[in-house]
Amino acid sequence: MTQTTESDDMAMATPEPCFPRSESEEYLASLWSEIVGVANVKGSDRFLDVGGNSLTLNVIVNRVRSERGVSLDPQLFFDDDRSSLESLAGELDALLGRSPSTREA
Repeated sequence: MTQTTESDDMAMATPEPCFPRSESEEYLASLWSEIVGVANVKGSDRFLDVGGNSLTLNVIVNRVRSERGVSLDPQLFFDDDRSSLESLAGELDALLGRSPSTREA
């Protein structure tokens, strides 16, 4: 039997970061699920890694433009450093002029 300390107990009780963390993450995750056909999207998932391609990208960009009134740069979806759901949601939040860490009620 091993002995645990109070700090070990606290570390084990600390939950993983919540997902989705923002309304934009939730919105984009639902689009990816619907259009790309991927279930259980996580913030760290990258567009190409979950099966996204140029055709699904066009559908997503057009939906965002028609439903949110802003245009995400399509090149972001192919950038290794900026194509995660979390990063794209941050870009969407910036275009919408809101903090990426807040959710709309």
